[in-house]
Amino acid sequence: MSSSDLALAASDSMPADDIDLTRYLVILRRWYRLILLCAVLGALAAFAVSSFLAKTFEAETNLAIVRGGMILAFDPKIRTVSDTDPSQSVDQAARRKALTTIAQSNDLAQAVRAKLGSQLDPAPRTEADLLGAIAVSSDGELIRIKAKAATAEQAALLANTWAQEYEARVNQIYSESPLTPDDVRAQADAAGIDYQARQQELVAFLRDSPIERLTRQKNLVSQQLDDLIGVDTKLQRLALDAKALRERIASGSPGNPRGDELAALLLEASAFSNWSGLPVSLQIPIDQLSSGSTPAEQLRNLDSLIAALQERRKTLQGTTRDTLQQEINSLQAQLEQANRKSTELSAARDLAWNTYQTLATKVAEATVAAQSKGSVVRLATPATIPTEPVAPRRLINTLLGAVVGLLLGIALAFALHYLDTRLADPEQVALQLGVPTLAVIPSVTSPTAALSAHTNTPDAATEPYRLLRHRLLFDNALHGVLITSALPGEGKSTLAANLAVVAARAGKKIALVDANLREPTLHKLFGLEQGRGLSNLLSAAGVEDATGAEAWHAFAKPTGIDGLTLISAGSPSADPAGALESPAFKTILTQLKAAFDLVIVDTPAVLDLADALAASRGADGIVLTIDSARTTRAEARRAQAALAETGAPLLGVVLNRVAPRRAAQNTIARMAAPAPTVATASSARNNWWSGVRERIVELVGPRPG
Repeated sequence: MSSSDLALAASDSMPADDIDLTRYLVILRRWYRLILLCAVLGALAAFAVSSFLAKTFEAETNLAIVRGGMILAFDPKIRTVSDTDPSQSVDQAARRKALTTIAQSNDLAQAVRAKLGSQLDPAPRTEADLLGAIAVSSDGELIRIKAKAATAEQAALLANTWAQEYEARVNQIYSESPLTPDDVRAQADAAGIDYQARQQELVAFLRDSPIERLTRQKNLVSQQLDDLIGVDTKLQRLALDAKALRERIASGSPGNPRGDELAALLLEASAFSNWSGLPVSLQIPIDQLSSGSTPAEQLRNLDSLIAALQERRKTLQGTTRDTLQQEINSLQAQLEQANRKSTELSAARDLAWNTYQTLATKVAEATVAAQSKGSVVRLATPATIPTEPVAPRRLINTLLGAVVGLLLGIALAFALHYLDTRLADPEQVALQLGVPTLAVIPSVTSPTAALSAHTNTPDAATEPYRLLRHRLLFDNALHGVLITSALPGEGKSTLAANLAVVAARAGKKIALVDANLREPTLHKLFGLEQGRGLSNLLSAAGVEDATGAEAWHAFAKPTGIDGLTLISAGSPSADPAGALESPAFKTILTQLKAAFDLVIVDTPAVLDLADALAASRGADGIVLTIDSARTTRAEARRAQAALAETGAPLLGVVLNRVAPRRAAQNTIARMAAPAPTVATASSARNNWWSGVRERIVELVGPRPG
């Protein structure tokens, strides 16, 4: 895997702003423990509340609608005048509604409250309180009454008492009905006779109705008026043509029309006179209109024609046209009067029918009341003492509480996800930076941890570094790696030291260079003195000694680990960034890469100082260290943008100080990791708070992707 492959390994990852179903599912999977915890807490809370709520029992009693000891069968049917027994047309739905309304009346509640007295505990203070404990419904021929109370015995007592009072009240109301069936039936019969008379009157009018005759007459006269208008239009055209022809003849121009043109016009007028009433004298024979007729004769003929046409138009536009219009208006008035008469007769017929329908219903009600003889409803099934309460429903409430808690947990998970701007897992690294996560390092739990290279036993503490070593050394063209971070104190020096240790343990020749010329720490991790180092080497006259050998040999320090050589930071430098940006530093890196299998350079933070940017120009690749509990997305993106300007490829990210269980669950580091191989002073100072925070995160925090 080349350095460019490492840098582009996550190039096809989802963009940061691309929120789709996949990302939602990933968020839910990461926070599933928090979501489940909220669901469990919601269920427990609902169960606890349900356990402390007072129990409510419900008892039910049924009453049957009866008539003379038999169940009434109200079969609705279409009522017509031919019905012989309108009492069978009772509105079943309306009757049930009336009976249900009586069962929920304040008068009934007052009677029950007075009868029970203090037998109900707690006693209802008002009729409204008592009605709130009663539910009434109808089901076919049954009236269902349900009563709720604090105990099973009180629920049964209230239901039975309510049913008894209801039965007595309804039967009393219907037995005292003032309606007499014979009187109401007589009114219904009279209404039926009136309806028949209205119907016959309407049929007779429609049979002899003048509406159709008047309509035909109106249409005929309207057609005559239209024809008259057409004749007048044609006469007007003939008159205009004759006037135009006369002007041409009178002008005596060479284009004077021939006699046959005049003949054609007069013939048309002659033919038209047969049905338009023109004088017969205009029927001029054709042989008198030869081409040899004189202009004077032609003018006389045209004058006669024009005069006749104008006279006829006056007659048509005067008496004839006005007469036809008056006749049309008269017919229209008669037609409207006939239509009004028909509408009035239809309305009277419909009113008579509605009156009959109403009285037929009254006959049915009076007949049923008379037949009941004090028995309209009867208690069918008295209430029994219930064995189980209807409220609170612990199971349902617990399930609802779990659902509510689950929804709240999901909402909380999304809120925490979008409010937490830290880069806490490889998925966030891929989404925000578009680069792979090379390793996940667990957080430090022991401030006195030693280098794991001093032991030959591989353990989980060195596994992330072995994985990082494998990924970096897999590319034979990669010889110089720069280790940096966005902010100070993210563990980059510890990472560089441990990576160098595990690489040397693998039989590789490793050069570890401390390019943090301001606050060097690598020599402390290995228990060495600072002494002369990189700054002294860069300030020397040249990169070779007097014998021509490479000068770095004089500044290299053995670490006690086979294959691992340390070049410490050396004496403080007046211009660290300038020294790291000098050609001498690039030459030294070139010499070291030629002499060692891998050169690891530890630099200051990118966003803190310019030293890392200056030193990165000579590296084959850069590894960015990110503190998962501290570094934000914005800081990581700023560091990435700054490193991109140097031209050195960003190989990937190492997530540091990840909660041990989260690191163990990650696909990169599957083994439990108690601590990394090297501890820093800052990690030790914050250890007590980190431990508490990690335990909380382990319990309810996100699950690594």
